[in-house]
Amino acid sequence: MKNLYLKTVQLISMVALIVLALGCEQDSVSDNSPFVYGGYNDDNPTEGHGDMTFWTNTYNYGTITVDLYDSNYNYITSRSITNYYSSSPSCGASSCANFYEIPEGYYYYYATSDITSYYWENTTYIYEGCNTLLLY
Repeated sequence: MKNLYLKTVQLISMVALIVLALGCEQDSVSDNSPFVYGGYNDDNPTEGHGDMTFWTNTYNYGTITVDLYDSNYNYITSRSITNYYSSSPSCGASSCANFYEIPEGYYYYYATSDITSYYWENTTYIYEGCNTLLLY
């Protein structure tokens, strides 16, 4: 009975470690990994890819979480807006929801406020280079 208990605990521990490892967001990525934060590098843009920065001009929404989906509504990843700007920031601006090296094309986004019931949803076209989108 003790042996069965130890095997069960080991199995549960292994599953928990795998789930934890797979659930963590990468801190750094290779140049060939689109859709995840890899750092803004406007000096070496990838042809046919763009950067998208979502921003807001008001503090009324608190933190805004932006979910990005491809044109077939397949989830890609999420980023958060944690501060506001009075005018349009550049791509990669601090406290914005920044998405880097996204292949040019149509994308769907869904964004939610953490302190209000307000949300945004729409499609946008990401062009090669820097793209910004105001959530207001």
